[in-house]
Amino acid sequence: MFERYTERARRVIFFARYEASVFGSPCIETEHLLLGLLREDKTVANRFLDSYAAVDSIRRQIEEHTKVREKVSTSVDLPLSHGCKRILAYGAEEAARLGHKHIGTAHLLLGILKEEKCFAAALLHERGLQLSAVREEFERSQSAERAPAGLTAQPWWDRGQPAAPARQAAPAIAFGRFTEPAMRAALFAYQEATDLGSPTIDVEHLLLGVLRQDGPEATRLLRSDAALESIRREIEEHTQPDDEIPPGADLVLSREYQKALAFASEESERLGHKNVETGHLLLGILNEED
Repeated sequence: MFERYTERARRVIFFARYEASVFGSPCIETEHLLLGLLREDKTVANRFLDSYAAVDSIRRQIEEHTKVREKVSTSVDLPLSHGCKRILAYGAEEAARLGHKHIGTAHLLLGILKEEKCFAAALLHERGLQLSAVREEFERSQSAERAPAGLTAQPWWDRGQPAAPARQAAPAIAFGRFTEPAMRAALFAYQEATDLGSPTIDVEHLLLGVLRQDGPEATRLLRSDAALESIRREIEEHTQPDDEIPPGADLVLSREYQKALAFASEESERLGHKNVETGHLLLGILNEED
């Protein structure tokens, strides 16, 4: 279903699933998709919302609007609501209208605004975002940033964040090749870091994510459930928790974590596999020997 989605757009969907699980929702609603978009693409907040405070106010409104339910495990495969399905369809239409081969975060934003009566669109309308104006802005920016000699420039709304000049660039991670279980393991890593009060997602969180995603296989490799529990206890003892990390917080990816994911991609290619699976993630962790 998501073959035409850019890496960032895929992450929006997975973050939306995570948000739905945090709110205890039985399905992924339009507001969860909006939170996933704002979590993944800070350009939206910078360009169209007054400030990051506006993002916080959107989350507060969603919390006030949502009936409190027990948190749903992120291992549960939550369905998309009808509104979300229409947004994804609208996003594909917008990409086709603009002559784009892939569906990016910009198209998802346009899709939300096109689904006019949904809660997510209402939240954006309250803050002055209108479909026609946002569409014109995208088209104007695309024309201004078109690459010379017929090359297609990567639009500003689907670029990754540049590395800080003083830091060594992190390895490139081909999330587009990650299977759904592998992406879910990466999301579990985010949740593990949040639950442990860590502002950084590190390799140990990825290990917990892989072990959570592949429970039976993990038990076989580690020879017992007790070994799995002892790993968790060691990580908890090793972690120095910061203040409580709120849901949706922007956690930093450690360089070791990024290297482990890059190693996983290399292992997949070395084995002649098309996609990156959870097994490759485990090999990537073992490759990151330090």
